[in-house]
Amino acid sequence: MFDVSYQSTTLANGVKVGTAYLPQAVSASVGIWCNAGSRHERAAENGVAHFVEHMVFKGTKRRSARKISMEIEGVGGELNAFTSEDHTCYHAWLPAKWFGRALRVLSDMYCNAELKQRAFENEREVIFEEIEMYRDNPGQHVEDLLSHALWNGHQLARPICGTEQSLERITPDVLRRWIEEKHVGHNTVVAVAGPVPHDQVVREVERQLGGMESGRRPAMRAVKSPQRPWLLEGGFVGDERDIGQVHFGLGFRGPSRKDDARFAFKLLNVMLGETMSSRLFQALRERRAACYSVQSGVEMFDDVGVLDIHAGLDGDKAEAAVKMLGSELRKLRTQAPGVGELKDAKEFVIGQQSMWFEAVANQMQWVGDALSTVGHVPGPEEALKHVRDVTADDVQKMAQELFQPDRMGMAVVGAGVDGERLVRALGL
Repeated sequence: MFDVSYQSTTLANGVKVGTAYLPQAVSASVGIWCNAGSRHERAAENGVAHFVEHMVFKGTKRRSARKISMEIEGVGGELNAFTSEDHTCYHAWLPAKWFGRALRVLSDMYCNAELKQRAFENEREVIFEEIEMYRDNPGQHVEDLLSHALWNGHQLARPICGTEQSLERITPDVLRRWIEEKHVGHNTVVAVAGPVPHDQVVREVERQLGGMESGRRPAMRAVKSPQRPWLLEGGFVGDERDIGQVHFGLGFRGPSRKDDARFAFKLLNVMLGETMSSRLFQALRERRAACYSVQSGVEMFDDVGVLDIHAGLDGDKAEAAVKMLGSELRKLRTQAPGVGELKDAKEFVIGQQSMWFEAVANQMQWVGDALSTVGHVPGPEEALKHVRDVTADDVQKMAQELFQPDRMGMAVVGAGVDGERLVRALGL
């Protein structure tokens, strides 16, 4: 498919180094991955992983915040980071001849953030605004509420940014402790994609991170299957707002990114609601004009996954639309997809993944995510073979396991929300 080769090496202190060698590329993508995210936080310190992600850009003993940016942007590159439930990643994309500079800058940020008090206080105000921005957006807010409904009582229910209350309790010392505990060899992956040979990358990583403390990978509290009906565990969350639409979210707990069933999970999602030709889009929007937007998606963590459905509904039509949605879910449980529908879904996944792999930054993400999760880097063809091998019975079996009340959570933002009526309308 692509002229790419994958290799990985583990340094003596536990740092994993993975590369996607792309000899035809002109740019390189460099990422330092920390195997710690919001689900590894203490409840009282919710938001610390994301706060650290912000603060490492504010300067080190060697580099000011502006110098950090200029060293990458000054050669045409881009510098960014993200925090998820499972990981944090600091990454740069730039012309390949400067890959060593990117690794030096990222390593300095990762190991030597200064965390000055004034910068800390300023950045906390910035994160407060970020929290408000998400809360004011009903489409985003319903996603946060759905996490509460699905993962009630677990770390996955907490917002990645934290809350105003939890951020008020965080101090620079809390950030320092997080860095000391989490930014260690056995918890760190360096991923590089581009025309840079593996041995050259390993030598540079050894120079920059070879002296890092080994430490250990943090423990993770696994998600347990609910023992009671979901509604009794807080599985519906509503926020009454006087807005024009009802923003509806429905989620189902599914397989993890390590589970072989994840390929049937992805294909089920494509058929259900990922595209304009999907069942939900055709049934709710095209045939019945019950909504403007309806879409499903999947997200997978180290030990569990979720298929979520989001729709923007007219309040007067919400109950009828949810009833239609439930009908489509029941059809997937009771009847396997046809040969043509399964073939189309496979071609969509294969085509999307093939195009995704063209980007150097995506190759870096593939390497970093794989080494962080499963400890090795599968080639694209290996992953796509698993997609091709999924049968119609596999998809139906996944639907039967997934679309059950005890795997479900529901969230709604809007006026006149009646959760019990919507649950009954869904009919699962």
